[in-house]
Amino acid sequence: MTFDCMFEYIRKTVSSCVKEETQHKIGMASGSINSDGAVYKQRNIRRLMVYSQTVQQRVLFPVFCASNFFDDAVYSCFKQQGAVYEDFMFFWRRILKSRLVTDIFMMEGWERSRGAQDEYNTAKKCNIMIHIESA
Repeated sequence: MTFDCMFEYIRKTVSSCVKEETQHKIGMASGSINSDGAVYKQRNIRRLMVYSQTVQQRVLFPVFCASNFFDDAVYSCFKQQGAVYEDFMFFWRRILKSRLVTDIFMMEGWERSRGAQDEYNTAKKCNIMIHIESA
């Protein structure tokens, strides 16, 4: 598996969702995964998954998060290939710059995450609609 293969997989999956929807919007949920420490990683992944599902029910268009595509096995595969944190940040920047995503939803606490901050800044530069969850 390569980042290019994963990009194409996400692009095809997202594109098929948009074709099925009457609205041509797709959302991405962003939040803290690793910034609270490794002990909280699985908890944060679950929170982000629930958040993306909750947002999707509220906005009535598809919303995904990184954990929909990147599970422990995928991360492990990339790590074995020598991928580092910056590679993953570049990957999500590429997703946002591709214009597949029309809206980004920032989960409460996103400011603690370097990755979520990068996604916010990229979305801002790409004129993607940004929704910030408040406490």
